[in-house]
Amino acid sequence: NLVENLLNSSLGEFSGDDVYRSLDDVRVDLQLMIDDPSRYLDSSIIEVNQTLSISDEMYGREEEIARLRDAYNRCSNGECCGALILGEGGVGKSTFAMNSKKFTIAANGYFVSGKFDRDATRPFMVIGDVFNSMCDLFAADIQSIEQERKMAEALTKSLGRDAFLIANIVPNLSNLMPLYTSCESSSFDAASRTRYLLLTLLDTLSKLSKSI
Repeated sequence: NLVENLLNSSLGEFSGDDVYRSLDDVRVDLQLMIDDPSRYLDSSIIEVNQTLSISDEMYGREEEIARLRDAYNRCSNGECCGALILGEGGVGKSTFAMNSKKFTIAANGYFVSGKFDRDATRPFMVIGDVFNSMCDLFAADIQSIEQERKMAEALTKSLGRDAFLIANIVPNLSNLMPLYTSCESSSFDAASRTRYLLLTLLDTLSKLSKSI
């Protein structure tokens, strides 16, 4: 009755004894709901086992999804390409991006994701989270000691002893290869070396596996 009376009042229907005529009248009933909720809820049947399901289906974006799928297929065939999704906040960019998970998994590929946090204090945090997830997926797919050895050898060859430089960003890399401490100096600054090593890691893993 509280909601019904408020709606009726907003429509100008002030007839009837139960219609609120002032904010004080509303405040009294609201306080009563707090103090004695059973007066309002005893007659209500609440299904505690009900769950709220929100669909992630997208409608009206078939062309964009097809272009995203095409970009993935081109990457799977060895091309270097990507997709940039632009839009205002709340229009569904993340949902659209996550839609690619369906056809990636269906094509026996790896799907990894990360969420940007503008308040993050750890450098490369989002990139590190993505690479950590990727290392976990690769480690889970290793079927034999020989496969594990080949992967460790390929990563050691491509990254060398500098691999320890990204250990703080991608600690799960240790699940795929041994990490050694190195005292060798480099002419590259730390950011450039880190960027180079992450790109090399991605390139090496891509050559060793199914599509990412």
